[in-house]
Amino acid sequence: LHQDKMSSLGKLSASVVHEINNPIAGVLNLTMLIKRIVEEGSVGEKKDLEAFLHYLNLMEMETRRISRIVTNLLAFSRESKMEYKKVDINRLIDKTLFLNANLLKLNGVKVEKSYHQKLPEIIGSEDHLQQVFMNIISNAAESIEGDKGGVLSVKTDYLKTFKRVSISFVDTGIAIPK
Repeated sequence: LHQDKMSSLGKLSASVVHEINNPIAGVLNLTMLIKRIVEEGSVGEKKDLEAFLHYLNLMEMETRRISRIVTNLLAFSRESKMEYKKVDINRLIDKTLFLNANLLKLNGVKVEKSYHQKLPEIIGSEDHLQQVFMNIISNAAESIEGDKGGVLSVKTDYLKTFKRVSISFVDTGIAIPK
């Protein structure tokens, strides 16, 4: 399991580089803009201070985005023990899709989600379930890869009669040969 996780992490890290570079480039550009305005000595008007505040807010948002990406990557990469606890499947799938957002984008994959809104929590190992979701999403992205792109549909449901949670991943990529 840990070996699979490290393999997925390698693929994921390569695509996350782009995801992290975008906000870093934005923060760098805003920093250089603020620096240039300060060096020109034209700071002091109310509109300049309002612009600076706007730039700082954008920088804060982008920095927080980078932090979320890195935190999720670190949490995913840790070797974990089988720890059973309550798991919100919809949240876990969203977290895994967020981690794979750039990989999906690079492969032209559009994600369609259909979540049961009152899905009960299940008892399970969040880390191990995330690894399963990570593999499924990664495989879907690889099977869709190409100029045309494709769709990954993710659906959760609650089968009340059986007291079961149902999770479905369907992609429009090439199928595995029989």
